[in-house]
Amino acid sequence: MLFKKSRKHLNDAIMRLVSEDQNAMSTENEPWVFTPALASQIINKVFDMERRKSGRLVKCHMFAVAGLGTSGETQNPNIHDEDRILRLFHDLFEDTQLEPQDSLKWGIDYDTYQKINLLTRLEDKKSGAREPYCDYIEILSNDAECVDAKLDDAIDNLEFDPPNRNKQKLKKEVTICYLRAIQQSIISPGTSFKSFASQHPEHLPLGRTQKEALKWINDNSSSLKNIGAWDYSHK
Repeated sequence: MLFKKSRKHLNDAIMRLVSEDQNAMSTENEPWVFTPALASQIINKVFDMERRKSGRLVKCHMFAVAGLGTSGETQNPNIHDEDRILRLFHDLFEDTQLEPQDSLKWGIDYDTYQKINLLTRLEDKKSGAREPYCDYIEILSNDAECVDAKLDDAIDNLEFDPPNRNKQKLKKEVTICYLRAIQQSIISPGTSFKSFASQHPEHLPLGRTQKEALKWINDNSSSLKNIGAWDYSHK
């Protein structure tokens, strides 16, 4: 189990997997490319038998979001290789000491790296504070593949790892409604959660009042206290 190891230790272990894959797949006629199969190996290596509070293996969630079975078999053939890699790595950089730019060293193409960066919620390494959640979702909503991946992530989390706390459940429910509204062109990508809630209350989670949803959104969006604290230039 590697997920708690240092960034250097994790990178060294992953680079050994990459090197082995390059040696096994290299040919004179075709250049080596980073594949979903290699990404799956990395997830297996890093998380091994690590489990969530629900008892479910962490890697099972990642495979499910990527449209793969627990043995790596394809269950959703409609996901392209680049998007499958993105989905496999959607939690990797939030749950370990690794950082998105490390993936470039492994051979990830730059476009996929940019999407991984979008899908990874920022954290201030010094304070441990995390990027305001609504800001994070609003920014990634400008990329269709990230929207699809985050939506499947939230749905899988809600179904198989239901949060114990009501606010955490509300977070997943509001996120799902917001991202579905993006997919269905009810709102434009990048629309603020506040605008979504006030203009389309009928699309908020069933059984939730607009007031309750708006309070959660206000608590999880930028405020005058933290605005400017996050560097979004890389996004």
